[in-house]
Amino acid sequence: IELLEDPTGLLQIADVTKQPVIEKFKKPGSDYFSLGFTESAYWYRFTVKNPYAENQKRLLLLRTPWIDQVDLYIPLADGSYQHRRMGDSLPFKQREIEHHQFISTLVVPPGTSTYLMRIYTPKPFMTPLFLMEPVTFIQTEWMQAAYYGVIFGSLFIMLLYNGIIYFSIRDRRYLFYCLYLASFFIMNFSYNGFSYQYLWPD
Repeated sequence: IELLEDPTGLLQIADVTKQPVIEKFKKPGSDYFSLGFTESAYWYRFTVKNPYAENQKRLLLLRTPWIDQVDLYIPLADGSYQHRRMGDSLPFKQREIEHHQFISTLVVPPGTSTYLMRIYTPKPFMTPLFLMEPVTFIQTEWMQAAYYGVIFGSLFIMLLYNGIIYFSIRDRRYLFYCLYLASFFIMNFSYNGFSYQYLWPD
């Protein structure tokens, strides 16, 4: 992946695919990186090589559910780009795949294909990207579902248990602990994109 910072937020796809801007993309130096808090937009450029004679279907995952704006530009045979928009500033039902993370389907033709992605968010700028076969994605989803089930299930049981104790003995410490558990649950539910999916999708 190569990066280009756009402090003004005004660069368009036509600008970043021609000179002199095209030469300003730089490697970030790490596969997993954070850009902290920034008002800049960032352009990502990555090339996918398909060594087979047939098209290959892949899923592009951005595992940060709080990103505001994600614009993916997919190269077409005529030299133009197909534009797909994602982000939590859009209603949830506008997503290509209804999932708590951002997922886009890529049909990669034989040879090399260079994709561009523009990302903007004033929130923590962490952008772990994955390119997966659909079968691999399904396998990892089962593990993720089990993980979230244990975490959220445990929090719910603790909340229910301490709520029963509070109503039994009326000790306010248990009420405060229940409020803490509820807020911790909502924070994690939101942090992982589930609140946006199930509680306030619009």
